[in-house]
Amino acid sequence: MYIIDRGENLDIDGSDIFVPTFENMRTKLKSEFEGELSPKLIDKVMTEEYSEKFREYWDSFNNDISDSGKHWTSSFDTHEAQRFAMENFNSNIDSKKFTARQNILSEIGAWEVFKGDGLTEFNGIKSKPGALEILEIQHMPETIEELITRGKILKVELYK
Repeated sequence: MYIIDRGENLDIDGSDIFVPTFENMRTKLKSEFEGELSPKLIDKVMTEEYSEKFREYWDSFNNDISDSGKHWTSSFDTHEAQRFAMENFNSNIDSKKFTARQNILSEIGAWEVFKGDGLTEFNGIKSKPGALEILEIQHMPETIEELITRGKILKVELYK
């Protein structure tokens, strides 16, 4: 049994911690992406069925990025995702789904290996579950200096 303390910030600023199942992600993403992604689109891309497709699309997208001579971090660029979608999908809805899921991946997580059942994928083996996943979304995280002041982290100077 796991106990997850969602903390007092849930009521203060909407910061949250939860097990990222498809259902939990759909619920949370609708508030996190309010005004950016439609709730219906979130419902379409945060499913097991679409995740299987996205896994293939994500591989192709990353190959496209690499073949273009761009750094792998370009896969987080919305403009790159839109370009890829326009070049590789025949329907507008498929393009929207891909760019929506890429946006979610870039901002929150839910990588191509996201299983949606709250467990990590173990070494790329879909049928073998790994550890329990926890997703924390902080809207007003403490700064490094605040954490140092409170003794939560220690600053170590390596060079003088």
